[in-house]
Amino acid sequence: MNSFLNRDQIIYSLDTSALIAAFHERYPIENFPSLWRKIEELIKNDRLKMSQIVFDEAMRDTDIKQWCDEYQLKPYFQVPIDEFVQEQVSKVLSEFPRLVDNRTGRSGADPWVIALAMITQNCIVVTEENPTNSENRPKIPDACAHFNLQCIKVVDLIKEKTGSLNRQGAIPRLTENRKPAILLKNYGDGVSNTWIRLNVQTKTHSIKHSTSTAMPCALLFSET
Repeated sequence: MNSFLNRDQIIYSLDTSALIAAFHERYPIENFPSLWRKIEELIKNDRLKMSQIVFDEAMRDTDIKQWCDEYQLKPYFQVPIDEFVQEQVSKVLSEFPRLVDNRTGRSGADPWVIALAMITQNCIVVTEENPTNSENRPKIPDACAHFNLQCIKVVDLIKEKTGSLNRQGAIPRLTENRKPAILLKNYGDGVSNTWIRLNVQTKTHSIKHSTSTAMPCALLFSET
């Protein structure tokens, strides 16, 4: 069993969908460089992990592979397959055989995300999937609930590990002297919403996480 598995600290088992959504859609590295430095730090401190099968799936994305190669993240990020995780994968699939279904495009890596958390002390699963509560259409959160594993989204990981992106220097403070922003866009599922405001002229960004789909008024303005 890998040495990081018994440390008295929280480890995160990352799903491919969560990494891709964060990298390309919600927190692009060119817009949030300080956030990705924090993520790289988590990886190199053995806090953020991907099972080998999951890592290989993620590396099909050429941009993510280039990022991993550039910062030499693979030795820290990828957890090799061993008999412990294989045993748990079998257990997951015995309870949720439809977690992998080629007919519906379900990822064959999903059971490995869960299995890694099952063999890892103090491990939390990070995925962008939502539970279906359906035996015919189970997703990662459904299996996590069954095996009593905590399951969070990327935004929750960011809140927990950075507290506030302001402290990472990624978001400017709003001032009294404000002018309309250039772009406001909502990335969310109607339950957990991430509003991102981009000012093209000043190249600054603001972000607000909300359970409401209503546009947050504060993000309609940017500092001068």
